[in-house]
Amino acid sequence: MRCSGRLRAGHGRQHGRWYQWSERAFERVQNFYRRSLSASLRHQPIVLGVFFALVIATVILGAAIKKGFLPNDDTGQLFVFTQAAQDIGYDAMVAKQREAAAIIRRDPNVDNVLAFMGAGGSTTSIIAPSARSSSSHAPASRSPRASTITGWSSE
Repeated sequence: MRCSGRLRAGHGRQHGRWYQWSERAFERVQNFYRRSLSASLRHQPIVLGVFFALVIATVILGAAIKKGFLPNDDTGQLFVFTQAAQDIGYDAMVAKQREAAAIIRRDPNVDNVLAFMGAGGSTTSIIAPSARSSSSHAPASRSPRASTITGWSSE
């Protein structure tokens, strides 16, 4: 109600260049759409044929393209990123990292473990190369033994 006194009707008002340019561009797009829609409606069998041809081509190309968003071969490596409390000291983090590496090392499906630490983000990690289990197995972060490390969580 209070704004009604401040707002003015825009009828008959001269608009700036940007408004006029954008209005002309919108009208051109709208006219193109109107013309292409009317042409499509006049030639419905052709449009339907093009549609089915595109669907068939999509199916054929989809079958021919090499699949594999995920690699077909198991690399045999499992990466585990560890994270501790923000106020943890370096020596305490080293101890927790060693404890986490020991838990992973005890897994019979793991041949060896490489653990290293870095500062910030998710750079602190444990790498378990040559794991005999498939990478589709549950990661060590979901292991009940990993949750026994106090003040430590993994993602």
